[in-house]
Amino acid sequence: MAAPDSYRDSVRRGLVATIKRVALIGARRPFLALAIGVVLVAISGVLLAGLKISTSRRDLVSAEHPSQRRTLEFDDKFGYPNAPAIIVTGGSQEDRRKVVDAIEREVESLPNMDQRVLGRVHPEDIAEVLLVADPESIAKAIPPDDQRGDGAKKLEDGFVGWVQLLDGQLQAGLDQEEIKASDADMKDGFTRLKTLFGAFQDELEGKSGLVQLADLQNRGQISRGLDELGYVQGGGGHNIIGLFPMLEGDEGYEVRPVVRELREARDRAVAASGVQGVRADVTGLPALVTDELAMIERDLAVTSIAATIAMVLTLYWGFRSFRQAMVSFLPLGFGTVVTFGIVRLILGKLNLITASFTSVLLGLGDFGVHIQRGFSDLLKKGHPPKAAMQEAMLHAGPGLLIGTLSVSVAFLTTLVTEFTAFAELGLIVSVGLVVMLAGTYLLVPAAVLILLGKKPRPSPELPGFRRLAAFVKAWPKSILLASLAITVFFACFLPRVTFNGRYFDFLPTDTESARGLRVLQDDQTANPFVANLRAKSIDEARDFAERLRALDTVSSVETPSDFFPKLDEPQMTALKKVVHALEHDGKPVDLAAAANKQVDREAFSKELGNLRSTMDEVAFALRSGGREDVAKSVDAAKAQLTSLREQVEKTDPARLSQLQKQTFSILHRAQTTARNIVERGGYSVEDLPPLFQHRFVSKDKTEVALFIHPKGDIWEVPVAEKFTKDISAISPEVSGIATTLAEHPKLIVRGFERASVLAAILVLFILGVSFRRPADVLTAAMPLVLASVWMLGAMPLMGMQFNHANMVVLPLLLGLGVESGAHIMSRYRQSLQEHDGVAKLDDILGSTGSAVFVAVLTTIFGFSVMMLADYRAMFGLGLIMTVGMSATLVLSLVALPACLVLLKRAE
Repeated sequence: MAAPDSYRDSVRRGLVATIKRVALIGARRPFLALAIGVVLVAISGVLLAGLKISTSRRDLVSAEHPSQRRTLEFDDKFGYPNAPAIIVTGGSQEDRRKVVDAIEREVESLPNMDQRVLGRVHPEDIAEVLLVADPESIAKAIPPDDQRGDGAKKLEDGFVGWVQLLDGQLQAGLDQEEIKASDADMKDGFTRLKTLFGAFQDELEGKSGLVQLADLQNRGQISRGLDELGYVQGGGGHNIIGLFPMLEGDEGYEVRPVVRELREARDRAVAASGVQGVRADVTGLPALVTDELAMIERDLAVTSIAATIAMVLTLYWGFRSFRQAMVSFLPLGFGTVVTFGIVRLILGKLNLITASFTSVLLGLGDFGVHIQRGFSDLLKKGHPPKAAMQEAMLHAGPGLLIGTLSVSVAFLTTLVTEFTAFAELGLIVSVGLVVMLAGTYLLVPAAVLILLGKKPRPSPELPGFRRLAAFVKAWPKSILLASLAITVFFACFLPRVTFNGRYFDFLPTDTESARGLRVLQDDQTANPFVANLRAKSIDEARDFAERLRALDTVSSVETPSDFFPKLDEPQMTALKKVVHALEHDGKPVDLAAAANKQVDREAFSKELGNLRSTMDEVAFALRSGGREDVAKSVDAAKAQLTSLREQVEKTDPARLSQLQKQTFSILHRAQTTARNIVERGGYSVEDLPPLFQHRFVSKDKTEVALFIHPKGDIWEVPVAEKFTKDISAISPEVSGIATTLAEHPKLIVRGFERASVLAAILVLFILGVSFRRPADVLTAAMPLVLASVWMLGAMPLMGMQFNHANMVVLPLLLGLGVESGAHIMSRYRQSLQEHDGVAKLDDILGSTGSAVFVAVLTTIFGFSVMMLADYRAMFGLGLIMTVGMSATLVLSLVALPACLVLLKRAE
């Protein structure tokens, strides 16, 4: 056995020599050591200025995961699909409509937002499909060629020509020996005329009557979610304004300028509307990440400042000296700044998880406390300052290395999870600990000699620790029984620990985006948590939509195919008839020319009067033929026509010309699309109106998207699983948020189960290598095991659940918690050697116990200041870890020494 002993001795001598060499750098050349530290901090500070916080959900999971890969591919093809929206609530329906109209006008005036706002479906918004959506119904109203003559040419004269065309068609019908059209077709035709006349009059009266043109066809699925005037309406009596800015992703710092512009435009519009009692919340996932970014930045500043103050005050209380407190704080500040400088170089940015850890890093680097406590003890024994510092670093070295290695390994186990955010967290903390340890060895000796002088004053012993040692000696069995009883109590609540995947609950309930999302999440047609599906064509999209709508788990499907009927032979025949009716001598009627003409009000009124006279004749002829029901529909249309004529005679000619331009521009677009479809023999993505191209068409215009809304609460894992399974059976290429809400929680839980087990194994392995004796390993791990049960069992009692942000607590506690036990056991083993095989509790709980107390207290404060945050993810993580670390501290300082006493290994 001599060889192994000799090998271990040589390793120990090498370690001691290394520590001494590092320590002597600061001791012999303190100003050089501090200069090195200042340079590193300065470089890191420059890098830190460019460090951004990512609020993207897309970066939380590895891009190699199948569902994440499909989502990223969809986003690359179509752009980021999760658009912002404005939820208009409160007031009367009329008030909300006024606000919607005002916001539409204001937002559309923004750069790059023209034809990207949908609060109300206007005829202009669906002009391309007005003749296409229901061509059979339109074709029924078109008279035979022998009755049309060259009437279509009259449309080039605008409104006057249109009335002449109607009059001519009715006159041609009267010239027949008998009216051949069926009663149903005639009633339908005159009802359509009445609708046209009413829409015209409403528009002249400023009531936006042109929207009624959409009622001239069977809108079917396209009308889902619209009220009678075409306003987009949610299921809860609120209005929705869809916004479709071009977004490449969900990075908060990228979408923030867009959301800010939208909110400023909203504010101007609401003020201009003069409506009171109506609220318009800009929400959706882009608004959510914008609000998160603002809140995280604010909370990061608050918690960092609070953590710094808490650290300094704690260290001052521990050492009763401001200068000694600053010596211990120096490596913390150095390590934090340099760590984030390294993060800027390696990762480039922080994410939703790692952004919370500035205050935690400040709480982790407590190395200087242990060194200074040992240094003070040696000064009291008369050691010279430089020798005392070297000896203190040598004594504290094993415990510091074990603690650093244990915490780093525990954090690095997060690399086995498929959540990139947690892997980055593990990397950051591990790097930070190494940097802080290096900063401690580099800066503490130098700072002690410079700040504390040649004859530093030993720090006083913390009060209460000798009484604590006496208490442990007197009641070891009671202490352990109480610890076990508390553990059993909390263990009873472990089955109640659950996972909550609702990550927008991280924002306070009064946050604008969260408030709006709570409204949207209950809307089965506007819920933003949807699945995406790619289709190669309009026809393939229709096939997908039909199959998806047949599923019990699907509430609704947004698809571009809803704008177009299935183009079978009857539909194509009807569409050809419509196109032909808008031709003259084989060429399309020039509706664009009509749009640019001025309206002669007198001529227009005269033609309306002529049309009224013709309708009188039609009604008389119908009654003469015994077709009273049809005649009544003519009377209704005639009455509306009379009212329209009266309004025309009161309207300014300029307004009539403006309306003519608007109407015939719409008809020209509809005519062009219909002709293109007939000539092509099928649909193209170019046939969609521009507004809906922004929603459904890929950037290269080769594919279209469908958006699938789930039925039920998609945040419930069984609901999400069934939904994803059902739609994946139709196409395995589905992607989007709704498809991840079942998988991501399982990924997180599964990943952290592996990480926690691996962390426990590695921590035990490190303790085993360090202490070698199984009894010492188990004793050192005992506080950690019990504290884990206390922490997890306390979660249901505090109303806490696991979520995306706090799943890290168990491996985190495994790493942080073992450090306290390791320091206590290291001092216990030193005391064994100093006192002939029986350790002294005064040694264990004296300088080491007080050092552990101060060190863990800084960590507790690092977590507890996170509860000052408004961001619920940061608050929850801080609360849970405060409980866990407090339990670790109590068990390490009370239960662990009691165990040593009970085993007669200390007295």
